[in-house]
Amino acid sequence: MKCIMKCNKKENWNHLFECQTYEVTWQKILEITTKESIIICLKQKQIRCQGEDFIRKVLQNILRITAKSEKFQKFQHLALEVKVETCLIIKLQKDFKISLAEAQTLMANILIQFILAFKELIWKPRCEQVILWEKREGISQTDKITSESKAKDNSNQLLEFKVKDNSN
Repeated sequence: MKCIMKCNKKENWNHLFECQTYEVTWQKILEITTKESIIICLKQKQIRCQGEDFIRKVLQNILRITAKSEKFQKFQHLALEVKVETCLIIKLQKDFKISLAEAQTLMANILIQFILAFKELIWKPRCEQVILWEKREGISQTDKITSESKAKDNSNQLLEFKVKDNSN
C-alpha cells in the first residue's frame, strides 16, 4: 500500500519514521514529551529542588532537542515497542540523584507521554486516513475479515510446508 500521507512511497512500519510528511509532527511529539516529562519531574520533591532548567537539560540530553537526531530516532523506535535503553534509566538516576526504582518509574512516565503524543498526532490521524481510503476503494469490513482469514490460512499452509520440509 502507498503512503496515505501522499508522499507516493510504499508504506511499512519504518516509513512512519522516514516519511518527510511526518517530520514536523515528530518534532512536535518530542516537544510535547519533553514538556509533559518536565511537569512530571516538577511533581517529585527530590527532582523539583534541582530546578526546571536543570530538569530540561537532563531530559534534552536523553531525548535530544531535534527529532532528526540519531539519539531521538533510536529512542522512538524502542519506545514504540515499549522498550528503553538501560543506560537512559541509569542517566536519570545519576543526574537526578534518585533511586533506581524512581528512575525506572520516571522513564516509564516519559514513555507513556511519548506514546500518548504519538497516538494523538500520528496514529489517530493515520487511522482516519486509512478509513477514508478504504471507503474510497469500496473495502468493507467483510472484505477485511475475509482477507485476514485467507492470509492466516496461507501462512498456516506455508508453516506446515516448512515443518514437513525441515523434517527430511
